[in-house]
Amino acid sequence: HVGEHPDQVVFRAQLADLLARLDRLPEAQAQYEAAAACAQDGPPIVKKDLVRYHTRLMEIARARDDAYAEHLHRGIGLYLVAGRLGPSADSGEVERLLCKAAKALKEAQDLRPDDARAAWYLYRVWSKLDQPRPAEEALREARANAPFSRLTAAEARELALATAGQPAIISR
Repeated sequence: HVGEHPDQVVFRAQLADLLARLDRLPEAQAQYEAAAACAQDGPPIVKKDLVRYHTRLMEIARARDDAYAEHLHRGIGLYLVAGRLGPSADSGEVERLLCKAAKALKEAQDLRPDDARAAWYLYRVWSKLDQPRPAEEALREARANAPFSRLTAAEARELALATAGQPAIISR
């Protein structure tokens, strides 16, 4: 069914859950990644499961000894949880989660400095923390590495919007 209807996020996630239970972790990882990518562009009812997908991706990465993916998905998940708390939440709790997200994403970036995903989410975290200098640096790194990275369609689109109007990057 998933092959015929790739945009059916719920079925894709159920398949990923089944594959994970069967210890077919590479296949489960691919399905969770695809579910997360589809959910980013989906309605709010679908987006609510993004934290779960990134939690599962973090667990799979840990089981597969992939430190980069473990830190990346931990950071993205913490960023998403902080975003869900909303304006009525304790600002200290939101800041604490965002700082944990920044730490995890920085660890991911240190492991793969040429990957745009960690830099893109660092930009988002630093922006939420009202830290313009590190946010600008992360945005520059994300933009420079984007052509060589596996950003989702939503991430690539949001990065393009965030950098619209900036001068082109010229590499030496």
